[in-house]
Parts: sequence; C-alpha cells; structure tokens
Amino acid sequence: MRRVAALLVAPARALIRLLVAVFALLSARSTSGEGVTSGSMEVEDRTRAAEPDGTDGGGRTEGAPRRPPEDVGSARSLPDADTTRRILERMMLIRRFEERAGEMYAKAKIGGFLHLCIGEEATIVGAVDAIRDGDYLLSTYREHGQAIARGTSPNAVMAELFGRVDGCSKGRGGSMHLFDYERRFLGGYGIVGGNLPLAAGVALACDYRETEDAVLCMLGDGASNQGTFGETMNLAALWQLPVVFLVVNNQFGMGTALERHSAVTDLSKKSAGFGVPGSRCNGMDVLDVHACVTEALRCAREERRPQ
Repeated sequence: MRRVAALLVAPARALIRLLVAVFALLSARSTSGEGVTSGSMEVEDRTRAAEPDGTDGGGRTEGAPRRPPEDVGSARSLPDADTTRRILERMMLIRRFEERAGEMYAKAKIGGFLHLCIGEEATIVGAVDAIRDGDYLLSTYREHGQAIARGTSPNAVMAELFGRVDGCSKGRGGSMHLFDYERRFLGGYGIVGGNLPLAAGVALACDYRETEDAVLCMLGDGASNQGTFGETMNLAALWQLPVVFLVVNNQFGMGTALERHSAVTDLSKKSAGFGVPGSRCNGMDVLDVHACVTEALRCAREERRPQ
C-alpha cells in the first residue's frame, strides 16, 4: 500500500510543478512590462507636469480603457552602434535565459519557486545600465535579469537555480535570493517590500562613509502597499539618503489588479507625502528608462535627494 501511494505522489508533484510553470510563463508574458516608477519612479510613462482634470494620473479618464503610455523618449537620438548592440544583446540574453529556465522548471529540474521577468527586459537593462560600478543594486524575488544585467555570469545564475555549489549564492539562495557582492548586487528578496529598509541602510552606509556611491532599489507595485514602503521613504527623505526606488508596475500584485489593491493608481505620487519626489517613464522603452534612472541617480547622488 505504501509503495502504491509513493508511486501516486511522484506523478502528482510533477503535474503540480508543470501547472505552476505554465501559469508563471503565461502570467509573465501577459502582465509584465506595462510600466515602471522611480522614487518612487514609476515606469510607465514619465511625466512631471500636473495631469489634466478628469484623469487618473496615467493619462486616461476614470473608467476609460488603458492606452499605451506616451513615448516621451522618441525625440532622443539613438546611442552609438556599439552601445545599442550591447543593450540589445543583454536584453536578448535575459529573454533566452528566462525561457530556458522556464523549460527546466517545467521538467522539474529546478526546485522551489521560479519567477520569470519575461517582458521586463527593457526596464531591467535600461535601469541597471544607468548605475555606476560602485553603486549598489537591490531587487525583488524576480531578479534573474537584474543579476545578469549587472554582470553576474548566466552560468552562475543557472547553477543557483539548480541548487549547485557553484551558483552565485553557493546553491543556498535559489531563484529568489541571488547575490553577488563583487558586483554590488545585494540580492533579490522573497519577502515583498523586505528589500526597502535594507536599501535605505546601504544608502546610509554610503552617506556615513562620505562616498559618491548610490543605491538603486527595484520593487513591484504590490510592495508599495507594504508598511516598509512608507517607513523607508520617510527615513530616506529625513536623512537625505542617496537612494532611488524603482517601482516596476506590471499592473498586478499577486494576481490582483492595480485598481483593486491600491487607492492611488499613479504610483509615482505615493511617495510625495514623505518628501520623496516621483517621476514616470515608459518601461518598454529601454532608452527612456535609462534616461529617467540616470537623472534620478544624479539627484540622489549630487543633491542628496532620494527619488
């Protein structure tokens, strides 16, 4: 009887893993990349001017259907050919890596959870490319792309997903807890909003040591509802810390639509009450994200104004 039960449990676990992997792939393809916010900088479209009356801060009237954000970066000239090629190669590498990781998860080769960033490549590469070598990067549990964009070997990241000792976290972190201190990537975090106070602490250390280093902290729209969000914004503004908070707004928090989990749908305005100004940019435009994050980091670094 025990032998029969064991035979039934193994296929059931494999089926559950397959269903979870398929759901993750479909969710990533359908919901990711629709927006981003900095300092909180929202990546959707970048606007600092007041919104017209009757709109929700996203350029649409209440109850009206969503429309693609305005391409505010269209007037900019493209970078040189080498830079453009490097950006494209990095984005494609992240996409291929995530697709392969999804395949391995579906085959039950990867244990635990697997959160893919398919569709967010432009946001990731544009933001990470804007930080200096000495700056620090903190991310969410959806951080494979951030690690690769920061320079961590894709082989080391994949080895970590497989739980191998040659992984970037020695096989002990898994998908949600990648870490590479050599490149000042201080990890992804499985707790929603758990990286926010840590980012402020790292920024406080940079300020205490009187360095020119800054901190970029990436979070999701769901994290803006956590208590750590307001607490961190308050201290960052009070202590004038060199930190930028980048909200990757994919319109859903744990499967719940933005309008149903946040009273304020323009997430770039959420931090204003704590003294942290916000701006918006198009998360599907790598150049717009790069320009927005670059300016936010400049303000945080030179003017000691968290964004």
